[in-house]
Amino acid sequence: YLIVGGRFSAVHITYQKEYRMPIHDWSKTKKVTFLIALISLMLVGWRMPSYIQASYLTSTTGLNLNKVASQQVYVFSSGDATTDQAMLDIISAGGNAPTLGVEPNSWTGAEANLSQFNAVVVQNSHNWSNGLMPEAGQNSLVDYVQSGGGLITGEWFAWNFANSSTPITSLLPVTINSFATVNETTYTVDTPEATINAGLPNSFTFPMANLSGSESSFQPKQGAISFYSSSAAGGSGLVGWEIGAGHVASFSNLLTNVELASSDLAMLVNNTLNWVAGEATPSNHIFLSKKVGLNGACNSYRLNVEVGTEVTYCYKVTNFSNAALEQHTLVDDQLGTLINNESFTIDVGGSSTFTATAVITQDVLNIATWYAEDAGGNVISDTAQAFVSIAETDLRIQKWVNTPSVVSGDELTYYIYYQNRSNVAAHNVLISDTLPVELSYIDSGIYWTMGAQNITTQHTDNIVSWSIPQVPARSNSQPYLTVQLTYTFAVAYVF
Repeated sequence: YLIVGGRFSAVHITYQKEYRMPIHDWSKTKKVTFLIALISLMLVGWRMPSYIQASYLTSTTGLNLNKVASQQVYVFSSGDATTDQAMLDIISAGGNAPTLGVEPNSWTGAEANLSQFNAVVVQNSHNWSNGLMPEAGQNSLVDYVQSGGGLITGEWFAWNFANSSTPITSLLPVTINSFATVNETTYTVDTPEATINAGLPNSFTFPMANLSGSESSFQPKQGAISFYSSSAAGGSGLVGWEIGAGHVASFSNLLTNVELASSDLAMLVNNTLNWVAGEATPSNHIFLSKKVGLNGACNSYRLNVEVGTEVTYCYKVTNFSNAALEQHTLVDDQLGTLINNESFTIDVGGSSTFTATAVITQDVLNIATWYAEDAGGNVISDTAQAFVSIAETDLRIQKWVNTPSVVSGDELTYYIYYQNRSNVAAHNVLISDTLPVELSYIDSGIYWTMGAQNITTQHTDNIVSWSIPQVPARSNSQPYLTVQLTYTFAVAYVF
């Protein structure tokens, strides 16, 4: 930090660090104070959202596992060779063909063509602290499952995403209440299912590792099935559901070589793989997808934009029921009723789309519900969400003086360097410098600037300020302030 004239002003910057905490406190916020002499930054201006325009368009050695027709399985690396090999051996012993892939934090969707695989397994155990899967990768998994793929997730992956507002959240069949650190747990059948339970006792116990926790306490979402309960964390142990044309199953425990050493859990993993990779059981439902994007193109379930940006929301409903759907209503909790009991037909297996645009002025989570009715008056529905956040600016400022020491009557010049390090513009920025009584104002202005920033310099009494309507992304500038020392010292040192 910088010291000038013995006075300080404080700028507070908040950041978040991901780590384990009890339920309702998922991350701890730390505050760091940077002391910057006689300088303050102010960002002003905030508006509520306004919405416009809508349009309608119609192998572990020795394992004896249950085997089915060979499935191609993509396995995300756990970050540990021993754990990876244990998972590959179990999958191979079940008669399936595993391919070891990248770690989850490196997945963008371009690393492999998932359409060539019947199922995907995300271990995410030893590499739990290496960072989250990028949103592009999350979106690719969502599209994969909606198109009929199968997905299995382990404990840390669920912990990172189940209670958030990310693209992958919509796939996971659980929310999380808490977590536990234990040496073992007991799984007990909660809801019988032939494929899941094949060859297993009603209850079995297996050891558990500790990677900043051993197990999450799962609460199944509405429509999900709790296949097993778990004694350690007190919630569901294995939860699955159908979503779109695919299946997703989440384990509450870690999937490391410690857990997989249990022949019972190894068989359950293999059985679950058979279940998620199988054809979706016919059921009377629709699936609603909601994405958001720019310029009429929707390609994500989450978007980060500047204040005042117009975004496009795209809704797509697919009919997975056993009858054509004739009457439709679409309600968005932010945009209102977009389709009001309109008559049009969506055949079995068919789909329909709808788009709407909105101007974003603050973080907004839109939750939409599509209601569809068949000729017999039966109504089914599905819900989807998209999240748009306001991109935050990252402003940095420094101040220094052109001489280390002065005597009374000397002039000195302060240089103030500011920088916008973010990818979005900062608006209505004000830099102010209050002169102590020992200094008399002589001059101020702009030493140099990057880009046209239309900076206005103002001097009133002992306050000098610089007003900047817009600081473009990745730009900087350097105002200056020249003053005269009027107080009498033998020698004054300027810091």
